[in-house]
Amino acid sequence: MSADRDAMRLMTQPYLRDRWNRAGRRLAFGAQTLAEWQTWREETRTTLRRLTGYDTMLPTPPNPRITGEEDLGDHVRQRVEIDTEPGVVMTLYALIPQGAEAPYPVVIAPHGHSSGGKLAVAGVRETRALAQTIDQHNYDYGVQFVRRGFIVFCPDARGFGERQEAASQGDLL
Repeated sequence: MSADRDAMRLMTQPYLRDRWNRAGRRLAFGAQTLAEWQTWREETRTTLRRLTGYDTMLPTPPNPRITGEEDLGDHVRQRVEIDTEPGVVMTLYALIPQGAEAPYPVVIAPHGHSSGGKLAVAGVRETRALAQTIDQHNYDYGVQFVRRGFIVFCPDARGFGERQEAASQGDLL
């Protein structure tokens, strides 16, 4: 087997592309009219709610709590906790511009992998690893938004940052 062919065998993208081409994409967007778009949108929303378990989540008031605040000159970074379900807490940073004129547009800046959850997005450079991931991947996009006058919410997704499971606690990236 050639090196190129061997490398292709290990990649996920070609496999998924072939699988999708073979199986089809039931919710692929192909609307040509407003009515077709509305039907597609409703089907897609219903399917996503079912697949993500959204419809089985128990409602709860968010009960926001500011648990820390740091003045960073051009913006303030607040550590906030909110309840997302009974007994489930989400941690996030709220980045609030200083000197910009209200009302502020708002953006949610979710993180990816290798970011320390919300930390890199919010510009936290407290370790060499965080500083490197910010510099290498332009990962402080939350800070870039706040400097353009947005209020930015940088949440920790379940399983990341402060919301890691017990076995992973302490793993920054």
